[in-house]
Amino acid sequence: MRKIFILLPSPHPTGPIKGAIALANFIYRDHPTTIVYIKSGPGVDTAIAPSINIVSLANQKFLIQKIIAYRRMIKREGSGRKNVSLSFCFSADFTNLFCANSATTISYVRGNLPINYQFAFGKVGFLVGGFHLWFLRWFNHVIAMNSIMADQIEHYCGKRPHIVGNFIDENFLHPYRKRSTLKKGPFRFIYVGRLTALKNVQSIFNASKVLKDKGIAFHLDIVGDGESMPELARSANQLHITDVLTFHGHLKFPYTLMAQADCLVLPSVTEGVSRSVLEALFLGVPCLVRNIDGNVELIFDGENGYLFQNDEELSDLMIKTAGLSRRPLNKSGNLLPDNYRQKVNTQKLLGIING
Repeated sequence: MRKIFILLPSPHPTGPIKGAIALANFIYRDHPTTIVYIKSGPGVDTAIAPSINIVSLANQKFLIQKIIAYRRMIKREGSGRKNVSLSFCFSADFTNLFCANSATTISYVRGNLPINYQFAFGKVGFLVGGFHLWFLRWFNHVIAMNSIMADQIEHYCGKRPHIVGNFIDENFLHPYRKRSTLKKGPFRFIYVGRLTALKNVQSIFNASKVLKDKGIAFHLDIVGDGESMPELARSANQLHITDVLTFHGHLKFPYTLMAQADCLVLPSVTEGVSRSVLEALFLGVPCLVRNIDGNVELIFDGENGYLFQNDEELSDLMIKTAGLSRRPLNKSGNLLPDNYRQKVNTQKLLGIING
């Protein structure tokens, strides 16, 4: 039986890491699974099945030592293509690059890397993102989350990726499912994610100012932290919206608060497939997201939310999207499209692993 090694940068509560754990929590039933962290971190804020083995390479000081230690670990479990090394993010993919003769290597790309890295590292980030995608040509398999990402990856690395949609750990979220009773009272909007320039949370504040000036009753919950927090706090004071706004900071489990919302707003400049959007839809909460990347494959206007083009549209569409939440629910209370369900996509991944 093939053994699966899932290589991650560190145990941080980010989208790619949580996505990797959602995968591990499903495939360990079919294949012995080990999660390997390159560095230490604060924790992942999600449950990991007890049968999954956890290994950290944090005690190795230099990257070359980590690469050697990881290769030895894989080889101890059987050399060649018998086992699978699946990596997420730059440092893990770079480490996995040196394991082609030790396992079947797979990279799962989680976003528009040239743009993401530009926001993280400035102009040089575009080159870093291009280099990341370029060296994936030496992997046995590359996976993208949607067709737009697949086209970009193929352009850089010359290899057509498999397409496997992002997904969440549905069993973990099921207890938080939205109740069947219709919501009443002021609208509740929520943002869940990092507070960075890439996420463009300022646009939600500007839209909230418009709604408040119109006399619309609502409350906005901001869940997350990041380098934009001081600037956003100042902006909230300047816009006089602090009475309709709550900064919650990072919440380990924001799902009760999320399920109470009428609408999740995510105005990111770029986004692979947002886990917070997947989580909200699974909990029965419609979403308002920018018409970029793969969002068109996830959100269907008037059904499970709306897509927007310009920030000026936000205020009107926030009310329109929240109105969807006041409709009678379908029996399951789930707004997540079938091609983003956990079982569908883990079965696709298992097909790649076993194929």
